[in-house]
Amino acid sequence: MTHYWMLAERICAFEIDRNPLPKQRPRVVARFDAATGVTSSRAYTPRKTKAYETYVAVLARNAMGNREPEKGLVALRLTFYRARRDADCSNLAKAIEDPIQGIVYKNDNQVVDLHAQWFRDKENPRAYVEAWTVKGGD
Repeated sequence: MTHYWMLAERICAFEIDRNPLPKQRPRVVARFDAATGVTSSRAYTPRKTKAYETYVAVLARNAMGNREPEKGLVALRLTFYRARRDADCSNLAKAIEDPIQGIVYKNDNQVVDLHAQWFRDKENPRAYVEAWTVKGGD
């Protein structure tokens, strides 16, 4: 029985030429309607996160060309170079996984192998993204 995934074929690769942003938590706004006495709330993605995810999605679409999203299992290789050390690696990865969903792969539950690392680079903050099909893991 194999307990590891092997990279099979590269789906796409691209560089994000700006300081990688971690995925921010959704913000919740509550509104009280005095006429009905009902309080309602809605969650929204912070503007900075939304802009970054939109940019990542555009880069992913360009890297994929006219190919359809991968239907099988996927491995992601993410390398981040940030200007400051004030983010955790899992939130940096999530800010990539979510916007490339539906472009590189159909659903992020297809990601069975995730390798993410980050380094400090004040002069040239950026990120590299590679997506691969995998085999093994039986």
